[in-house]
Amino acid sequence: MAKKKVKAAKTTTRTTINAIANGPSGQLVVYIHGIGDQPPKEEIKREWDLALFGREMGDRSRMAYWADILHTPKGSYQARRLRTMSAIELEDDRAIDVDELLAEAGIDPKNKKAKPFRDALFRAFGTPGSGTSAKALPLPAFMRKPIARAFLKAFITDTAAYFFHDDKRVAIKQRLLKELRGMDEPITLIAHSQGTVIAYEVLSQLKKEVGPNFEVSRLITIGSPLGIQEVQDFLVPDDLKVPKCVRSWHNFADPLDPVALDKGIGNDFTPDKFIRDKLIINDRTKQVIGFNPHSAVGYLAHPSVRDAAYETIRYDRNNRFVVARDVAAGMAFTDERRSVLIEILEPGYHALGMDPSNVKNYEKDMEAPTTIADRIGRAAGALKNVVADANPHITGKALDKLITDEVRIDPLRRFISAQLTPGEVSLVASQHKELMVYALWKSTAKKKLINRSASPIQVDAARASYNAYGDGIRWAVLDTGVNNDHPHFNWKDEHGHKHKTVEKVWDCTRPGKPVDITDTIPKKDKDRDGHGTHVSGIIAGRSADGTLNGMAPRAKLVVYKVLEDSGEGEDAYIIKALDHIAQQNENNAEIHI
Repeated sequence: MAKKKVKAAKTTTRTTINAIANGPSGQLVVYIHGIGDQPPKEEIKREWDLALFGREMGDRSRMAYWADILHTPKGSYQARRLRTMSAIELEDDRAIDVDELLAEAGIDPKNKKAKPFRDALFRAFGTPGSGTSAKALPLPAFMRKPIARAFLKAFITDTAAYFFHDDKRVAIKQRLLKELRGMDEPITLIAHSQGTVIAYEVLSQLKKEVGPNFEVSRLITIGSPLGIQEVQDFLVPDDLKVPKCVRSWHNFADPLDPVALDKGIGNDFTPDKFIRDKLIINDRTKQVIGFNPHSAVGYLAHPSVRDAAYETIRYDRNNRFVVARDVAAGMAFTDERRSVLIEILEPGYHALGMDPSNVKNYEKDMEAPTTIADRIGRAAGALKNVVADANPHITGKALDKLITDEVRIDPLRRFISAQLTPGEVSLVASQHKELMVYALWKSTAKKKLINRSASPIQVDAARASYNAYGDGIRWAVLDTGVNNDHPHFNWKDEHGHKHKTVEKVWDCTRPGKPVDITDTIPKKDKDRDGHGTHVSGIIAGRSADGTLNGMAPRAKLVVYKVLEDSGEGEDAYIIKALDHIAQQNENNAEIHI
């Protein structure tokens, strides 16, 4: 498949710092990442921006990047991320070769300081052969031990290299100092995992690297090992005082995060209780696939972490975003495809970061179509190029098959439905102005529910008072389809007049426009699940003798299949049905459905 790049505007609108950070009071945000191999600096900064703000922050955020000091990239990041902490192999009960890990970190396994440190960590984590610990994770042993092992591999390698390899320790600290050097204004510093150790040491030892007005308005630590005694023993300075430049400190930990083994650090640092500790559930803890309670992105997308950051930088939580929070939270140590809805901008409406007064010129320069339908088509085509860029190792027919079978791009009336990986979501977000994207939303799963329907809406009272049986009403049902040949939808009234309840059946679960399946497929295939038939019967069913009635038996039904035979579907299918209903109503003088 040939690639065609989206044409950028000839005069790209440059957003100002104030526009991005919501006013002149917006502070600079500095990030520092944690253990393990990491994406390239630009990618991880974008991931953190999207998770925390739902948008790229440009010059108003920086990433203190140090992963390349300890890790030599091998292969693509997509392949590497699966070799780190993306999946926990619970069945793996093999012992960790700690000497090999220390050697990988450039540390002599016989090092007199490194060996006790390594052994103490094993005792603290309660791993096999190392005894137990009162601080062990609140999980059954068969889960706790493998999880601890998986994280220890990365934790021991990176932390030992930091504590016992002076050259690397200095080099890593210099990366954070580089982002702070010359700073003469307050900042917000967000540190994850081992990044919290680096932040503590750097902030405690600042001298002339920053200006006289520098301060950390808020230090936010997530998944921090600073509460582990074995880590505290090697900190410099070792008196565990809150750095003088820090005005407030918020610490967040997930109960199952192995790295944040001691969840509270407020009692460890002086002044006592200065640090505000809070337990939260990392979004990645909720996932079976890609389970990772230590995920930085999962922490950053949590409302409590967001609130702590927004408060200090005076960022309006109602600000526009490009990536919705639940989509951003899913972009953490997994390449699993997720259903998303890409909302395309109406012509004349500005994208995030675009000067509203320059929209017409921008659209003209971008060869932007004038109708939303044309814009949807153009964006759907460009989305294929995004997928190709995100998967450079897949080409030709294999790429076409990937897009057809897995990505499943489906243009709707104002949205594009697709199954995207985190990397592809990130690329769409980075090109949102060129693609004229308003926002990316999660196309959440839907499934059937069965419950009582008549009594809560007082059908008997409506019939008695208003003789309301549904005459003249055409009602849409969005469900699993309907068996429109069922006798309860085909009956004769007291005068012998035939009543056909179901007028049309449309299938919205396939790519493309809704498909009319009213008379084209066998009745058993129109609603294999049966829930749609059940609901349609509740609304407008009627037995042949009239003794059993739905709520409005004289109403007509137009049924849309938006749930597949499994009883599950997506927001995209529902939106497709609503678009179809809206089009029909727009073409009639009065409400058609």
